[in-house]
Amino acid sequence: MGFGVVSLIDGSPCSVFQSCTRNLPFTAPLFFLIFPLWWGWVISAVFALPLAAMEVYFISKGATHRLGDIMADTTVIANDGTRLDLRKTKHSWFDTPPVPMQ
Repeated sequence: MGFGVVSLIDGSPCSVFQSCTRNLPFTAPLFFLIFPLWWGWVISAVFALPLAAMEVYFISKGATHRLGDIMADTTVIANDGTRLDLRKTKHSWFDTPPVPMQ
């Protein structure tokens, strides 16, 4: 489709770890569906409903990243060789240094 996922840290293509982290909001609720009887479905719904609500919230507020992109520090860009400037203009979500504990 002409899109690619890149890391906001250095602009390189998305790593396997970032890809797994990026898809975690979808795969975590699905894990509980393998449990037998009805309680696996209940636990899955307990996880899936808040995650779906957060996705809807981000979409309604006009955010350009979905929850998985925020967790994995990635973004989706047009996979166009002439637009390499896009990789350099994105800023990491975690640019601020951690506050030292006292």
